Amino acid sequence: MFQSVSSVIFDMDGVIIDSEPISQKVVHEMAMARGVDLPDQIHRDYVGAKTSTKWAFIVESYGWKDDVMRLTAESDDRYLELIKTSELNPIDGVLELMEAIYQMNKKMIVASSASRYNIRLVLDKFGLSNYFDQFVSSEDVKHAKPNPDIFLKAAQQLKSRPDECLVIEDSKNGVLAAKSAGMQVIGYQNHRSGNQDLEAADHVVNHLDEVIALIQD
Repeated sequence: MFQSVSSVIFDMDGVIIDSEPISQKVVHEMAMARGVDLPDQIHRDYVGAKTSTKWAFIVESYGWKDDVMRLTAESDDRYLELIKTSELNPIDGVLELMEAIYQMNKKMIVASSASRYNIRLVLDKFGLSNYFDQFVSSEDVKHAKPNPDIFLKAAQQLKSRPDECLVIEDSKNGVLAAKSAGMQVIGYQNHRSGNQDLEAADHVVNHLDEVIALIQD
């Protein structure tokens, strides 16, 4: 179905590991400590976006005096501690998918709204670093998803044209960013990431093992 794909770009949270519930739990608990029970819609709307962007919205919406960057740093620290100590495993089917792409001699890269440290932590923790020589984080671009910058940067690092790249994303923000970058997109319907609207994707799958057949030459 997907033609002339030389490079595959993976989102991380929600595609490689099921970390969105952890991220949401941290933000929700911090808000509750300040007397605010955040609605689920806020969590859904900011899946795939930078944590600081989410906090900026919350601070403005509820009239808090808290510094956005301090909130972001605190939530990042809590998130990292939970990732380090959790029983998380890679999402079902992702290891087989990476190995299949490797055997097809296609290039792979991670493009995530997470920080460089978070990305490296996850890749090393789950033994995935051998598949990825490079990655792009939110720290490497001026504008995060749903802006296309992060995916265009990934294509540049791989020395691939955008139309040769296939992106695997689980969030509305990520899908919109990839389409804006002129790339082909598979939406992975990960229900632990919330009920994400992936209709802008070229194809939607419910399990990552469906992706292999779609990209075989």
